[in-house]
Amino acid sequence: MDIDTKKILRIARAIMSGEVDFDVPARRSSGIPVFIAGLATGVVLGVLFAPGAGEDTRSQIADQARQRYDSAKTKGQEFGRRAQEVVDRGKDQVSEAVDAAKQKYSGSQTTSRS
Repeated sequence: MDIDTKKILRIARAIMSGEVDFDVPARRSSGIPVFIAGLATGVVLGVLFAPGAGEDTRSQIADQARQRYDSAKTKGQEFGRRAQEVVDRGKDQVSEAVDAAKQKYSGSQTTSRS
C-alpha cells in the first residue's frame, strides 16, 4: 500500500483550517461495549502496575481488612460502653427525680391534712 504524504498533509490542513466538516452519526447503541472495554483496560493496567505478586496482594488486603475489622469492633465496643453509661446515668437521674417527687408529694399530703 502506497502512502501519499502530500495528500495526507492536504487533508490534515483542511481539517485544521475548518474547511472540512464531519457529520458524526448519532449513536444508537448502548454504552455497554465502552464500559466493558474500560473495565478490561483497568484490569490489565491493574495487573501490570500491581506492586506485588497476587498472593502478597491478597495477604495485604486480608491483613488490612482484619485490622479495620478489629478497629471497628473496638470502637463499637467503646461506643456500647459509653451508651450504657449514659443509660445508667439517665436511669439514676430519673430515679432520683421520682424519689424527690414522691417525697414532695408525701410532704404536701401531710401538711395539707394538718
